[in-house]
Amino acid sequence: MIQSTRLKFEQANEYVQNTLQEAELSEEVLVSTDIKASLARLNNGVFKIAVVAPFSAGKSTFINSLLGFDLLSTSILVETAAITTVKYAESPRAEINYYDGSQIIIDGDQEDLFGFKSEIKRYTAVNREDDEFEVEASISHVDVYWPIDLCKNGVEIVDTPGLFAQYEAHSGITSNILKSVNAVIFIIDPTTVGEINFMKVIREYVENAKRTTLDNSDKHIFFAVNKIDQYPELEVEKAYIELKKVLEGVVMAPKIFKVSSYFGLMTKMFEDGHITINDIRRDETIKFVDGDGFPVAGRAINESDVPTIKRISNIQAVYDSLGIYFEEKNGYLISEVFQKLNRAIELEVETLKKHLQLEEKRFKDDSGQLKEKAEKLNIHFKKEISSLKMKIEELTEYNLNDISSKKSIMSKLRQLFHVDAVDTVEEVRKEFNSEWRKSKRGITKNNADDVLDKYFNIIAAIPPNEF
Repeated sequence: MIQSTRLKFEQANEYVQNTLQEAELSEEVLVSTDIKASLARLNNGVFKIAVVAPFSAGKSTFINSLLGFDLLSTSILVETAAITTVKYAESPRAEINYYDGSQIIIDGDQEDLFGFKSEIKRYTAVNREDDEFEVEASISHVDVYWPIDLCKNGVEIVDTPGLFAQYEAHSGITSNILKSVNAVIFIIDPTTVGEINFMKVIREYVENAKRTTLDNSDKHIFFAVNKIDQYPELEVEKAYIELKKVLEGVVMAPKIFKVSSYFGLMTKMFEDGHITINDIRRDETIKFVDGDGFPVAGRAINESDVPTIKRISNIQAVYDSLGIYFEEKNGYLISEVFQKLNRAIELEVETLKKHLQLEEKRFKDDSGQLKEKAEKLNIHFKKEISSLKMKIEELTEYNLNDISSKKSIMSKLRQLFHVDAVDTVEEVRKEFNSEWRKSKRGITKNNADDVLDKYFNIIAAIPPNEF
């Protein structure tokens, strides 16, 4: 379910990115809706699960049960010194990171995973007198990459230093880790629940987890009462009830699971081919009661019993509960992005409408100005035409005083005064040409100069550019 949530994130991110690209939203809209920040949270989201436990509660075994291999160190001593984060990769690899920025990479060999485990232990274990290796204080953190399905699509498991650790710095490391995780799993040993010191410390850590983790509610906090395979059922149930009392007033509805990390680890290693059914049979700690109430152990264990052992481990219930939490809690990121996308598109439409209204107003203003200019030009043109008409009439009357056809031309001009000025001028010119053709036939050497002067003066008096 955790993976399905991550896949939904990826699909939502792809859809929104494509929509933004097609919509070509303005930078102003993108900034006002802050959609880029929401996309970044959606795109870069990593689900971090911190595993916290008191000394010897089985924290490493619990993580190993999720990995499906006995990878992280398990010992009755407090092992984890550097912060170890498990991430997904197709091939095993470990990256040892130092405070000075340097790094050592250990590539795991699928044929020698136990050798790979030994190399990791060199850098994650506190030095002991009989150990030739020493964890240097300069080591910042260790990233372990493993082909674990749980960690696909951005899920990370953070192995923290134990509670009640004899190394004082461990408690500070764990508190700092809680500030950046999405969920916290507290692993509890049934025998420690009733201890006064345990109750005090666990309440403090739970309160700290509520205040400092990415989720300020208590829905992200999970509890696993571990080692149910090692204690009688009544003792496990008693621890379960006492833990609920410890959490009263701290967690509204605590999610408490009774689990066997060791059963979960062994069944997963069997399923993945790391051990055989005979390895399970030889393990004296693996025993259970079948459906008829008979104890089953040793040679009596068959391959068909493996699913029963796995069901007893109850590890799957923890995994499923984490998935439900992520589905519900982090689904808001998708809703947030889509809400902002819708708002961004609405704002873009509103902005376009405003721009359109401004353009329409400007067009109307421009149209009004053009209309005003046209009216002024029209008035000016009418004045010019009127002036032109008067000039034509005056010139015609003046220059045609001695022409018998004067009345005919004047009548023609007055009739044409009501038509377009250009056509009027053209008609006048035609009329002059007609009169010229008539008059030139009567030209003699005695009157030629007078006739020509009259017509040249009439034509020259009309300015061509006025039309």
